[in-house]
Order: sequence, then C-alpha cells, then structure tokens
Amino acid sequence: MAEYRPDEFANLFMCEFVRRGESAFDYDALLRCAVDGYNKNVWPDWQPFAPRPLGDRPVWLGYDPTGSGGKGDSGGLVVLAPPQVAGGTFRIVERQQLRGLEFEQQAEAIRLITRRYQVQFIGIDGTGAGEAVWSLVRKFFPAAQCLQYSPALKRALV
Repeated sequence: MAEYRPDEFANLFMCEFVRRGESAFDYDALLRCAVDGYNKNVWPDWQPFAPRPLGDRPVWLGYDPTGSGGKGDSGGLVVLAPPQVAGGTFRIVERQQLRGLEFEQQAEAIRLITRRYQVQFIGIDGTGAGEAVWSLVRKFFPAAQCLQYSPALKRALV
C-alpha cells in the first residue's frame, strides 16, 4: 500500500483542493475558457437537442474506460469538435460519465454517439480494461485507436 503525504491524502481522499500554483492547471484560467454552449450566440452551429447536434461537421471521440461491474472510477467519454482552421480552438461539445457498465454497454454508449455525430476519430485509453472496450468498438468503427497512456503520454497531453 502506498503512503501519501498529508497534503496528497487530503487532496485525493478528503476532497480538499490543491494549493494555488501546485496543480497541473490554473483553475481560474480554465474558468476563463468556459462558455455557455446552450447560448446560440456562442456556438450557432451546435444544436444540442437536434438528432445530429453538429450536422455533418466531423468530431473526435476520446474515451477513458472503467473496469466492468462498477468498481473504481467512472469512464469518461468526450465529444470534441476539432478546429476548422489550423491553430483554431477545440470544443468539448458533449461529455458522459459511464459508471457500473459492462464492457459491451460501454461500447454501446460509444456506438450511440457515432449515430448522433459525424465521427472522424475515436481514441480509447487501452491500458487495463480499455483494451476490452476498444476490441468491441473496432467491430463497428474499425479505425478506432487503442492508445497506451504511459506517464510520458499523459504529461504530453497536459
């Protein structure tokens, strides 16, 4: 069993925030990036309640799976609208937390997203349980990529 410093334990298990300047992200800077996606003046091309919220605009999916049976963290599924011009902004247009689902149910949640959006790319964290979900997803989306999230890759993403 790993030992934690008191401040690490408080952050990980007692829901206490990390002190300013010690986190990977500046919380205030993240808040400045937030928008109300339901405001038609912000994202006029996104119609969240339409059968195809972005029409035929391509999106990318990212999925960080969870083990089956509901143990551990929830799986995180994100729908990203990539920029239309080089150097443009990525938008997170939808996110889902999947908890307590078997691998087949997690793959089905991804399949349902592919029916609503024009999916161009699917990347799935293949470490641990993720490879099982990826093997099911590639049956209906053969181009899905299984990514091995090493500490180096995670640092590069941050």
